[in-house]
Amino acid sequence: MDTGDTNTALMRMEAEHQRLRRQVRWLGILLVGSLALLLVGELLRWKSALGAPGERPSELRVSRLIIQDEHGRVRGELGLIPGAQEPSLAFYQPQGQRWASLAMATPPGAPPAHQSASLTLHDESGKARVLLGASGRDNGLVLYESEGHPGLALYLDTDSQGLVIRGSDAPRIQLRYTEHDDARLSELIFRDEQRTQAALRGGSGGGALNLYRPDGESAFRTP
Repeated sequence: MDTGDTNTALMRMEAEHQRLRRQVRWLGILLVGSLALLLVGELLRWKSALGAPGERPSELRVSRLIIQDEHGRVRGELGLIPGAQEPSLAFYQPQGQRWASLAMATPPGAPPAHQSASLTLHDESGKARVLLGASGRDNGLVLYESEGHPGLALYLDTDSQGLVIRGSDAPRIQLRYTEHDDARLSELIFRDEQRTQAALRGGSGGGALNLYRPDGESAFRTP
């Protein structure tokens, strides 16, 4: 593979990456809009049950709001996350499994300054299947396998963006674009459980292909 072929392949991968980013952006807008409309509809129905406008209080202050169906089952909950005192909105299936949640929280093990908003969608068994997160530092979309392991992640932070495909135990394929000062680098990396197997890189200085043996030693390199 010569430098021209490498750069052409990288340009195609970057174009596909941009297309995926646009689709994820519209998916996030659609999901958040749908959740907001559902909440507004439930609030309007709740207000209509209070009576005439003159009989309704002008202000309602609560720390927790629970929405039940006609059978008394909890279908929605708006409240504060225990211990974090941050707002959280959750929707439940008739059987009680969580269906979707929208929250503002700090990821486990991260400092308080790394707070982010997250939208999580669950399957019929209650397992998380889609996670959409956003903050001032990074944004991302994670798709989970049926066993609960992250299967695919699309991320965008301050100086890089990429796509990661994971196996059950480790990342296997990574497409990454890094931009720092005047340096730009595109990479396509293949890994096994422990090591990099192949890496295709391209930037302002040209392209390169590296292949590795199972022990991690270089087997082929170009240029």
